[in-house]
Amino acid sequence: MIELIKDVSYKALNIAIYTDEVNLDSLHIFRSSQWSSRDGEITIHAAIIGTSHFVQIRKNNGVFTEILSCDADQNLGGKNVYFNALSELKQNDFSFNNNYQFKHEITSIKDESILIDNKWKDLEQKSPLIHMDYAFETMDALPLAETKISIHMEGETVVVYTLHEYQEENKAVWSKSKYSLED
Repeated sequence: MIELIKDVSYKALNIAIYTDEVNLDSLHIFRSSQWSSRDGEITIHAAIIGTSHFVQIRKNNGVFTEILSCDADQNLGGKNVYFNALSELKQNDFSFNNNYQFKHEITSIKDESILIDNKWKDLEQKSPLIHMDYAFETMDALPLAETKISIHMEGETVVVYTLHEYQEENKAVWSKSKYSLED
């Protein structure tokens, strides 16, 4: 029997953006990965936290953190410059400070399963900096739900692709974030 402790519905997803140091120690990390540039000026730390994720980008002395989570509003310290429920966004994309863009799309898993698999395989073949997934147990009759992250560098821009599956609701939430490293 699976005990659900938190609301893990796609309807409860929030996005939070922080622009300085935050304490990520309180988050339950299922899988994480880090990447650093050869000169050490850029570090990316990404993690799957439940059916959610965070990506933290460090460049020189600056820190930028994106959290997509059902409990993204918890007190992590730092300067929270943006917080909103995905369900309340007026459109499926927004920009922040001319250096960050976020887009998301909610699709049906059953109707889009082949497209989801193909899209993920394509991302894996494009030499990502970080590429990981985690499969969660679901109720007995349902297939595994997964959270996936693929991070790429396009010129001076970090591009983050994520997939969050909610099998109980037959929904997948795709997101694509772009963070420009240019000063």
